[in-house]
Amino acid sequence: MSEEQTKKKLRGNETTKNQITTTNETFSDLPLDTMLKLYYQHIFPVKEMYDWLSIDDFLTKRNYFSRREFAFDTLKFRRHLSYSSPKDLQNQLIQNHPFKIHVGPLYNTIPRDKHLVSVFTPVERELVFDIDLTDYDPVRTCCEGAKICTKCWTLMTVAIKVLDFILRRSFGFQHLLWVYSGRRGVHCWVCDTRARRLSEKSRAALASFINIEVTKSGWVDLRHPMNPVIKKVYNEILVDYFEDLVVDQDFFGDQDQNKRSFLNKFSNNVLVLIRNSELRDRIQQRWTSQNEEKSRWHILKEELEYEQQNSKKKSNFYNRNDNYTKILQVIIFTTIYPRLDIGVSKKLNHLLKSPFSVHTGTENKKICIPINPKECDDFDPTEPKCVPTLIGVVNDLNNSKKNQNLNYNSTNLKKYVDMFVNDFLKPLRLQLEKEHKERILSRKKNIMDIENF
Repeated sequence: MSEEQTKKKLRGNETTKNQITTTNETFSDLPLDTMLKLYYQHIFPVKEMYDWLSIDDFLTKRNYFSRREFAFDTLKFRRHLSYSSPKDLQNQLIQNHPFKIHVGPLYNTIPRDKHLVSVFTPVERELVFDIDLTDYDPVRTCCEGAKICTKCWTLMTVAIKVLDFILRRSFGFQHLLWVYSGRRGVHCWVCDTRARRLSEKSRAALASFINIEVTKSGWVDLRHPMNPVIKKVYNEILVDYFEDLVVDQDFFGDQDQNKRSFLNKFSNNVLVLIRNSELRDRIQQRWTSQNEEKSRWHILKEELEYEQQNSKKKSNFYNRNDNYTKILQVIIFTTIYPRLDIGVSKKLNHLLKSPFSVHTGTENKKICIPINPKECDDFDPTEPKCVPTLIGVVNDLNNSKKNQNLNYNSTNLKKYVDMFVNDFLKPLRLQLEKEHKERILSRKKNIMDIENF
């Protein structure tokens, strides 16, 4: 079945706007388009989204929101949409009831009027990152494709922690919005003023610094000596999580049962990294021994660390012979380091699914919600109570129909909208106000210096 046929099947019977009223029916029995209209009319936090996407307007009055690009995924994908106010956006959401909402950059003119100007170009955009579990398929054993479970979701937890650490420690960014994509991945929106005004060249350089390429051999191309921040990530995050993931994903397990080509010969591929034939034979012998109680990973680590210590004693220039430590690093970075879609991060005009958009391709239609990076260990997208769904929130609305103020406060989406506002939006606004005051004071000082010259 084609994507268009699937959407038609999902949509069901068309309904008109005046049919959006609460009834005694269970909303989960309603057609998808009716539930989406209910969601956009009563639940979707349009004001909060407006406050975010027009964040500079309250200071500069530069018409930010109307120059912001939106895209709707309906029966026909439509981009370069733009709206003058939150009410205008909400009316169009209700009228078009898109399956997904995408947010693009800020343009030099209103996107819907692009045909009226000779130059139409993006001028500002959050620095964004897109991480998807399907990119980990070569190294995850529990699931593949769109399927996820708690075992492989740990890889997303690692990605959040690593990227959050690097962006804050290396680049000094403070205002990061992490969002569950609705199915099998996460998005990061870096919203500091510096980040939003980065050129494409700077974005590409930054993304390339963070990204570690996987070569045709299946292993990462690990730079040596390692950047101090990346080394800190390795010691403080990756090593500990790998100890759990090597068990959950069974990297060194039964090779014959693994269908993925890289993992199918994982143990052999690891041995190829070891140039010392004597050491390689010793490890292989211990791996096949019936009397060995330790796991393959712990045997490998024990032997390599022992050999590394010996190499230090043998040479005054042991840093040149750091191969044994590097083997362990290559294994860990290859299997659990974040796998970025850096094309998303490089381009200013790239679209990204909006927070609070509905993922209609998932069971019960999951909603894209913010994630607190400090609590991401507890986030479980497979747990129904953890991720609000379209069916769930419209049923919450039905149960609260006696309340005249029908909005997200009547649903289990409230927790995530509050997180979005309190943990992300308010601190961002305070920072922008501080920057604005500093600019004014700096200008006044410059004027006084000129006058006193």
